[in-house]
Amino acid sequence: DGTSVWLNSKSTLDYPLHFSDDRRLVRLSGEGYFDVTHDPDRPFIVETAEYTVQVLGTEFNVRAYDYQHTFEASLLQGSVLIKALNTADELLLEPDQRAITENGNLQVTTFHKDEFLWREGILFIDNKTISEILVILEQYYDIHFIIDENLPEESKKYTGKFRIQDGVEHILNVLRLQNEFNYIHTNWQENNYYKIITTKQQKPM
Repeated sequence: DGTSVWLNSKSTLDYPLHFSDDRRLVRLSGEGYFDVTHDPDRPFIVETAEYTVQVLGTEFNVRAYDYQHTFEASLLQGSVLIKALNTADELLLEPDQRAITENGNLQVTTFHKDEFLWREGILFIDNKTISEILVILEQYYDIHFIIDENLPEESKKYTGKFRIQDGVEHILNVLRLQNEFNYIHTNWQENNYYKIITTKQQKPM
């Protein structure tokens, strides 16, 4: 129908060969950026595990990985109506607003548009701790981290941009510049693992 969709890593989109006469329904697991062609007679509906996002024609991003049990929808242009599948909860978003789930309810917040640079191969980190960054890297590079119990300081937060094609070790090496940790790469049971080891010396008593 002329709609454009960009899918992030570990994401799938199911859609029919032909849309029905009264709606355009797709099913998303993961993250997708949608630029929807306007059609006043057939709303475009993105269904996730717990919510639907309904529009006539607009530009928005939905992040709803089934295995993470989270949901967020960010609106750049137009308007979207978000409805819960199992409750009466619903929310109408305006441009530059984001809907997220918090304690089982939809809440409205804001977002940074650089978050969607992944469509251009850029990973944007916005005020994240080391542990939060590692979760993001697991998704993008299909790897697993084993973390030392003495993880680098969680009070520190980081903001920056990385080219995804530069690889996970480039990002880890940049983070090491401000944190005392090392990493070991290993393949175990045909999976990619990185063990994060703190190198911070204990202060003498």
